[in-house]
Parts: sequence; C-alpha cells; structure tokens
Amino acid sequence: MVTNMVANNALSGILSSQQALKNSSNNVANVNTEGYTKTISAFNNNIDHVTLKDKNSSSLLFNSLIRSNSDKSFYDERKINLSNIEQNFIGMDKLIQNVNINVSTDIPDEGTLNQSIELLSDNLNNIQDNLKKDMNSNEAYYSSTLDEVKPYFDELSNVQRYINENYNPSLLSKQNELITKISEYIKVEVTDSTKFKNVKELQTDKGIVFNEAGFNENNISGGKLGSIEENGTILLKQHDNIKTFINDFKNDLNTVNKSGLNNKEMFTENGVQVDLNKNYSSDNENLQGIRNTISTYTSQWNNNQLTLGNSVQQSRLSFDISQNMFNSVKENYTKETGVDLNEEAVNQMKYRQMYDSLLKLIKTEDDMMKSLINIV
Repeated sequence: MVTNMVANNALSGILSSQQALKNSSNNVANVNTEGYTKTISAFNNNIDHVTLKDKNSSSLLFNSLIRSNSDKSFYDERKINLSNIEQNFIGMDKLIQNVNINVSTDIPDEGTLNQSIELLSDNLNNIQDNLKKDMNSNEAYYSSTLDEVKPYFDELSNVQRYINENYNPSLLSKQNELITKISEYIKVEVTDSTKFKNVKELQTDKGIVFNEAGFNENNISGGKLGSIEENGTILLKQHDNIKTFINDFKNDLNTVNKSGLNNKEMFTENGVQVDLNKNYSSDNENLQGIRNTISTYTSQWNNNQLTLGNSVQQSRLSFDISQNMFNSVKENYTKETGVDLNEEAVNQMKYRQMYDSLLKLIKTEDDMMKSLINIV
C-alpha cells in the first residue's frame, strides 16, 4: 500500500515537472512577444500537482499600466497640438513683420499686402483650430477618466448598502479600499453619514460628491479629475480670448477698409481685399488707419502669445511627467510579467533535476519490488 502511494506520488510529480518544463519552454519561446505574460508553475506541498498562474493577476499593477497608458495617449495628442501652436507662434512673428513692412511703405503693393494680411489671418485661425482640438482632447480625456472612477462609486454604493443591512468587518476594509481608489481621482473629505451607521459620505470643496443617494458629478473637485477640469477651463478661456482677438482684429480692419474708395470690407469670401484710398480720392489716407489698427493688434498679440506660451510650456512639462510615469510603470509591469531568460534557465534546471530525481525514485522502488518478489 505504502509502496503504491509513493509510486503514484512520484508519477504525478514527474508529470507535473514535465508540465513545468513545458511552461518554462513556452516562456522562453515568447521572450520577444509583445504583450506576452509569462506563466509561473506553482507546486503544492506534495509536488504532485502543478497549478498555472500568470502574474497578470497583479491587477493593481495592470490597471496602473492601463491608466498610465491612457494618460500618455492624451499627452501624446496634446504634444502634437502644442507643437502645431508653437509653429503658428513662429509663423506669427514673421507674418506680423511682413505686414508691418508692407503697411509702412509709402505706397505699398496691394497684392503683396493682401497676401500678407490673409496669411496672418489664416495663421490666427490655425491657432484657434489647434486650441479647439486641444479642448476636445481634454474633454475626451476627462470623460475616459470619469469612466474609470464611476465603477468605484457603484461598488462603494453596493458595499455600503450591505454594511448598513448586515455589518461585516471585511466590508469595512473593502469600503476603505474603494475610498482610497476614489481619492486618486478626486480630492475628497470622508465624513460619517448622519442617517446610516458605518456608512461614509464624500465631500469636496464644492459639496457632497457621494452619499447614500449616489455619485454627484457636479461636485467633482481636486485630484486628477479636478486637474483635467481646471485645464479644460483654462483652454476654453484661451480659445475664447483668441476667438475674440480674431473677430475684433477682422472687424476693426473691415471698418477701416469700408471707409476706403470701394466701401467694402477687407475680409471677404474671396479672400482679403485691401483698399488704401479714402473718400473717393487717390490719396492713400486709408493706409494710416490700417497701420494704426495693425500696430494696436500687434501689441495685443504679444500679450496673448506670452499667456499661450506659458500654457504650452506647462503642458509640455505635464507631457514629460506622464511619459516618465508611463515608462516607470511599464518597466515595473515588464519585470512582473515579462520573461527573464536567466530565471527561466534556473527554472528549467530545477524542473529537470526534479524530474530525474523522481524517475530514480520510481526505478529504486521498482528494484525493491523485484527484490522482494525474488525473496518470496
């Protein structure tokens, strides 16, 4: 009986070590496979059974990688928009200089002036468009981040309902875990519910963001979501400022131009049409009004450029931070789930030795049985 038990355990151990060797070989074969998660062989105390598990079970690290990748994707998109805006800035300086040179000439060439003002206007519109893209990107980022945190609030609602109905210490631990996760997204102050025992309410500086009634998105403040929301407010203000600047710039030049010989606006569906003459004469007096308007808006633009420039630098810094965080999380995740050839070499030696030892055990047991039979 004992002999049979030893033999059976040894045989199971051999099969398990074979499976472990197969797992390790598969890891080595996928060492360069993108996104591959290595398989770990875990034996029970009797080494007669091997269970397969992957380190992807480290869900916190995996979720951190997903969130970090989401952040990186957003800032990748922002980087493109900001680079375009920076190029527009560079172009603006040159275009403003060209317009000022043209209008400072006693008798400027209308065709050249038309073109330089039109290019100036197009460049301003491009800046507005890129700011709009940045706003849309920020809104999408806010929405995706909000989708990340909503399940935590849903789960917290369920946990707190169970706590109120049937107190359980393990539920309190889960409650604290969920509140901690939520705190990564929103800056909250935790208070006790005045209606239910062991139930918590979450508040921000805007008011109650979560209680027994559920999650109130309108009171989100602080944390990651608050930061994204604040950035969106800044972008909206900058976009509106540029939009107002462009409209005022065009309206004032249209007004000056309409006092010219042809009584027409400068900006038309067919492009820019500058009229340098005034009051049905050919004295170029209208040119001075255009000069003054261009000069006024050049000064205003310099102020706008300074404000936008600071925003671009801050956003670039945020991009660099998110890039570094992503690289760090990815490195940790790779260490946790990736294949280490040195580790696998050690594992294969260990599993092979286990296989050989168990095989010898069976051979020894077989020899003993033969000897006993011969004695009998």
